[in-house]
Amino acid sequence: MKKLLLTIAASFAVVNSTYAQETTTLSPSQNLHFTSSAGINPASLLFGIFDFEMESYLYQLGKNTYPIFGCQFYNYSDNYWDIKATGITVGIKNYLEENYGKIPEGTYIKTFLTYAYASATYSDYYTYSSASASIFGIGLNIGYRWNFGNENRFYIAPETGITYIMDGKLVASNGDTYDLTGPTLSGGLILGYTW
Repeated sequence: MKKLLLTIAASFAVVNSTYAQETTTLSPSQNLHFTSSAGINPASLLFGIFDFEMESYLYQLGKNTYPIFGCQFYNYSDNYWDIKATGITVGIKNYLEENYGKIPEGTYIKTFLTYAYASATYSDYYTYSSASASIFGIGLNIGYRWNFGNENRFYIAPETGITYIMDGKLVASNGDTYDLTGPTLSGGLILGYTW
């Protein structure tokens, strides 16, 4: 866990120092009428996964570049299985079109760090087994955001990309260990609102 926190802190230090001269804090006098967007991935809800993402416009980390934060939750339980998973994502989203003074829209590139932990147990009258997994990765997604509705406050944003799992391990209760490192597909469909 210390390794994860140090890596996240180092990543933010690099991002902040890289964009230090371009960073702009929007003042209330600029009166943009919006500060943040938040959305969920409705497709993941079909599988019982809550996937949330938030984007802040108060701090611009370069031209049309904003910080993002995401979290994921999964919980399933029945007579035999008990599965739980949580994850966090931090990164930046860069819109390729000029959007200053307007709600961001158009093609974007999202780079992020992600960490997740999952545990599962199976039990019946004869057996009990469990496993846990933790992953740490870096990802790059490309997407397009369409704004619509009252004052263009609602949005839909399909995205796709790749995440490289730099550190990942599955440990079973019998002592077996499986390496989870390597590339994996990432992305989804975000439906959200700007305020």
